[in-house]
Amino acid sequence: GTVWRYIVFYVPLWLAFAWNTYSYTVVTKAIKNFATMSKSGDQQRKLQKLATQLRWYPMILVAAWTIPTISRIYNSLAPGKPLYWLTIMHCLSRGLQGILNAVAYGLTPSVKERWASLRRKVIEENSCNSLCATEVLADDNDTEELQTGESSTAPNPLQEDEDEETAVSTKETEMS
Repeated sequence: GTVWRYIVFYVPLWLAFAWNTYSYTVVTKAIKNFATMSKSGDQQRKLQKLATQLRWYPMILVAAWTIPTISRIYNSLAPGKPLYWLTIMHCLSRGLQGILNAVAYGLTPSVKERWASLRRKVIEENSCNSLCATEVLADDNDTEELQTGESSTAPNPLQEDEDEETAVSTKETEMS
């Protein structure tokens, strides 16, 4: 059981981490090279920021899985002597990956701007209704479709059926 756990889960997990780290390193170096070749200062800053941001993702995986891996190794070496604090740390760190990913993705400029926009709207309206309103999440066409049930851009399939029925009945009338 324990050997299979390592062969099937932990070894591939850490091999994937190593591959991800290598891949992110190669991509980050390429982005930095593009940044140095770029003539625009604004583009250079954006590429440098992207390269800096990308380094966090492999670190998140390693941070989230280091303690659980240590805990499993310890429990395999000393099966009858579990450490309470290590078990607690293992349990607490299992949710760490999701939290850290949310923080890393949430700190991108586009997400920050969207949150700032929502915050301004809530303050202006003095209400949280805009957080649940369709226009916050959809563009004008989608909002109209959600409110009326009809799309201004897509044809109504029921209308097409009615047109076909009209054409069929007209032909039947002509034939008789």
